[in-house]
Amino acid sequence: MRYTIQVDGNLYTVKIEEDPTHKETNETAEDIAYSALLSEYDHCVQRAEKLDNKVYILLTVCAFLFVLLTSTIAEVGKFQFPQNELTLGLVITYAIFLVADVGIYVLMLVKLVGLLSSVSFARFDTSEILTKNLISETPATLSRYVGTKYVRCIDHNNDIIEERYKKFNFCIKLMVANVILSITLAFIGTFISLNGGIKL
Repeated sequence: MRYTIQVDGNLYTVKIEEDPTHKETNETAEDIAYSALLSEYDHCVQRAEKLDNKVYILLTVCAFLFVLLTSTIAEVGKFQFPQNELTLGLVITYAIFLVADVGIYVLMLVKLVGLLSSVSFARFDTSEILTKNLISETPATLSRYVGTKYVRCIDHNNDIIEERYKKFNFCIKLMVANVILSITLAFIGTFISLNGGIKL
């Protein structure tokens, strides 16, 4: 485009070229809102998939903890009848901690397996557009209807995911408690052996 402008009595011709990198968008507000809702809906699905992956990783760690737990249980078979009160106290403490350790492990395993069960996510049934004859409505009306449905699905799915993440975080706390108890049991077992409470 060329423009002729006058500055202080002098005429100047200015040529303005269109920037090829700048493109006007033809998206309407409905298009932008729909894209935002769709990306948020996809985000819910991705969060659910990530949670499943985390559960699988935690179950793998549980396999290693199981080996540690079985070796801790096997130590009980090596105990002999306590010869003094200190050894008796250590053996009783070992037994109490071992029961707690096994209980925490079983609870964690049950919760984790429960997280692997299928979940019913809300989905927008697009056939409603045809059955309710919304195809003949204005784009703005249809966008509002679809947007409302997607928001309900997103809210419902987010509630489910948040509840599942709370259970997962509880399992993490159980795992930490399980590891701490296992380490404590290893120390108690060492003290029992030092006090002659383990058969050679």
